[in-house]
Amino acid sequence: MTKERKIETQVEIACSVEAVWKALTDAEELMRWFPLDARVTPGPGGSVWFSWGPPYEGESQIEIWDPPRRLKLKDQWGGHAELSDRPQVAMDFTLENAEGKTILRLVHSGFNSGADWDDEFEGTNRGWLQELLGLKHYLEHHAGEPRRAVWARVKVELSREEVWQRIMGPDGLNLEDLKEGDSFDRVTPAGEQLRGRVLIYRPSDAFAATFENLNNALFRVSIDRWSKPRLHVEPSLWLSTYNIANSQVMSFQTSWTKLLTRLFPREFEE
Repeated sequence: MTKERKIETQVEIACSVEAVWKALTDAEELMRWFPLDARVTPGPGGSVWFSWGPPYEGESQIEIWDPPRRLKLKDQWGGHAELSDRPQVAMDFTLENAEGKTILRLVHSGFNSGADWDDEFEGTNRGWLQELLGLKHYLEHHAGEPRRAVWARVKVELSREEVWQRIMGPDGLNLEDLKEGDSFDRVTPAGEQLRGRVLIYRPSDAFAATFENLNNALFRVSIDRWSKPRLHVEPSLWLSTYNIANSQVMSFQTSWTKLLTRLFPREFEE
């Protein structure tokens, strides 16, 4: 039998177990930290549908529903037809009270050990690092507040190192030469002030920071590598905002889409 890999991670959140459970199982709450759209049919045998817009969407079946302690979802997403040996992928969340805080543990299992799965495994591992940070940020700083998100992305045939340098350098976001825990106050070439604190700084891979001058918004840079249909990388810029005017949110969407177009004028063509 083919061996499988799994992701095991956890996060401590300064709120009740009940609040974390609701953030995992209520559609409106899910949209405040995770997908752009969601639908939930609660209970054993129910389902959770996630969407970031086609083709980034799919449904997972609920295998274990034990509020507020455990939620296990079986992945039923249909976007992996090219992986004919796909095992049953599952997301298993367990919640534990720890002196007024909650320890959320996640085991995301069922990843094939074959090389065809390396990109998906790596990208999912990086994704959970940033998404669970987003959950923690939402519950600790913006609980109950609706979210407006900015998502700009592109596909390019360049190295991850080159993509990182262009995005983070002085011609991009002007956020280079930082480290985790640093405070910063930078201005982009487009005149946008970015003031906040670095939460994740992994060159050529992932970046996350708060933007204090945008009502403590959460910003992320991800650079995913994919081998199919041919070797390329997919950089993306994501901003989760709370109680910010929609016009200001849309201005960032427009600005960062133009930024990626300027930095990477020759997009990947499938």
